[in-house]
Formats: sequence, C-alpha cells, structure tokens
Amino acid sequence: MTREQLVALRRATDDAIGAIEIEWLRRGAINWADLSCRQAAWVTTDEGESYAEVLIEEADPEASEFRAAVRAELVKTGWPDVRVVTEW
Repeated sequence: MTREQLVALRRATDDAIGAIEIEWLRRGAINWADLSCRQAAWVTTDEGESYAEVLIEEADPEASEFRAAVRAELVKTGWPDVRVVTEW
C-alpha cells in the first residue's frame, strides 16, 4: 500500500467516524471532542500476514461495537479488510 493510499484511508476513517457519530453520540466510552484517526498503517507480521490497520484515539480500547461500526462504514466506501484499533 502506498503512502497516498494510507493518507486516503486515514481520511476515509475520519469520514466513517463522522457518519456514525449521531448514532453513537450517547453510546460507549468515547471522547467525541478529540476522537479521530491518528494513524493508518500497512502491517506485515512476523508470520507473513499483511493488512491495513487504522488507529483511532479517544475511544475505549474495549469498544468492539464501535470498531465494528467504523469498519462497516469503511467497507461501504471501498476499504474492505481494514483492522480498526481504538485507544485512549
């Protein structure tokens, strides 16, 4: 994946967050004032697995439903198989 594609993925993740914000505004431990994608990366593991991953800060690391909602929005916009990580 190119740097340009990773930048586009980061923007798409922020757009996905915006798309679900109203639905999620009162759910989960999320700091909406600072919530954003801080990094998009292409990861290759020591076992040879490769995948795209986005890091969203200001959301509970245990927010699996939120991560799934962001992932679903990314799929809708042409970004399948992106792993979503959340952290404070």
